[in-house]
Amino acid sequence: MTDNENQFQKNNNEIDKPNNNIQAPIINKPIDLPIKKENSPKKTPLFTITIIISLLIIIGLIFISSKVFINKKPNKKTDSNSNINVKNNTKEQSNDNKLKILIAGAEVPEDFKILVPIALNNYINENSINCNEEKSKGALFNGSYIEAKSNIREYGIYMPCDFLSSVKVLLSTENAQDGVIVIMSAKEMQKPETIELLSIVNKANIEKIVIYIKDGQEISDKNILAKTEKEIRNLIEKYGFDKEKTPITTNVKDIISLLDKWLPNPPKIEEQPFLMPIEDVFEITNQGTIVTGRIENGSIKPNDKMEIIGFGSAQKTNALSLQAFRKKLDYAEAKDNVEIVLKDIQKNDVIRGQVLATPGSISSYKSFQATIYLLTAEEGTIISHSIPKNYQTNFYFRTTDIKGTITLKQDREQLNIGSYSDISATLETNVAMKKGDRFSLRENGKTIGIGIVNKTNN
Repeated sequence: MTDNENQFQKNNNEIDKPNNNIQAPIINKPIDLPIKKENSPKKTPLFTITIIISLLIIIGLIFISSKVFINKKPNKKTDSNSNINVKNNTKEQSNDNKLKILIAGAEVPEDFKILVPIALNNYINENSINCNEEKSKGALFNGSYIEAKSNIREYGIYMPCDFLSSVKVLLSTENAQDGVIVIMSAKEMQKPETIELLSIVNKANIEKIVIYIKDGQEISDKNILAKTEKEIRNLIEKYGFDKEKTPITTNVKDIISLLDKWLPNPPKIEEQPFLMPIEDVFEITNQGTIVTGRIENGSIKPNDKMEIIGFGSAQKTNALSLQAFRKKLDYAEAKDNVEIVLKDIQKNDVIRGQVLATPGSISSYKSFQATIYLLTAEEGTIISHSIPKNYQTNFYFRTTDIKGTITLKQDREQLNIGSYSDISATLETNVAMKKGDRFSLRENGKTIGIGIVNKTNN
């Protein structure tokens, strides 16, 4: 062989030998592609499930949003499609017109609780509770509540579980009563609890009561019954109640008709003198000083004369304009939240805690007499046992939070939690108040007691 032939044969032999180091990308590449295509359908179920879940979430959000939107529609009495809202508005309105009645006595007999609904012409609703269960929960007010309607009006009747609950209702800032049904016994009319009850009812500025003699039907002798009634009238006169006209009955079924005849319809709160506790104060350029708050009593129109009461001397002013939610108002009344622009008043002249009122309708005082009740630990107090004869704490009147000193009566060295007592109180500065105003006692943001103003001191 020639040299060229030998070289050619050598090259052929090398080509025939396997070489593991040589990769074959051209052959592997077309093989990989079909494998990827075969594996790709395995991802389809996961992708589909994800899409389905996303759609369900979107549908759910749309459903929830639609419900929220429906619920946020304004209540319009003229809207024929909003019967539920109209009904609720009517109910709230009727609640404002109910006369609040307290049934109280040294003891509230079980038969009286049962017979009260029978005495009503139209028994609307009852919220009965188990007294023992409520006490174990630490409820401040223990009792049942009946809504009822006579021939002429509606009543909200509260029946406490015990005497102490009656006292707490009378002192509460949320339970001002229009009248009280006082349960008395012919045999024990001078019972200490009965005397204390009459005293507190008078201090609560409640002028009308009805007396129910729980054991009166057991007295068969009319002369003895007449003598008992005379003694009761002499007793209630000592505590400021009408001796001659106050109704007294021995029949529980007569009570509602007696309430109808004896209790006047209370004046509507929008017809009372204007009073608004001031919550906030701010100033707007070209407008003046603005006070905000929720109207407690009465009504107001632009240019009405007003007084700012509390924390110093009274300041006279005028309501230049009214507005709410950036809309000007021609009129506002009790329970409305408003902003009032005041005439000739600088921002530094008025602060939270003062009140804006009809001139001459309310005054401010630094010293007053009161009856207070100290909460128990179960009711939320942070006091461990009692307070001493002279005790400094915070008094809360409406939007006012101010320090003051409690002084117990001369015959008391301390007042235990869960007890009540008459006190004298002195505040750091004068605050708008009148007889019958409720207040609370607070420490570290916690209510430790409740009270009612019995008398203001000049």
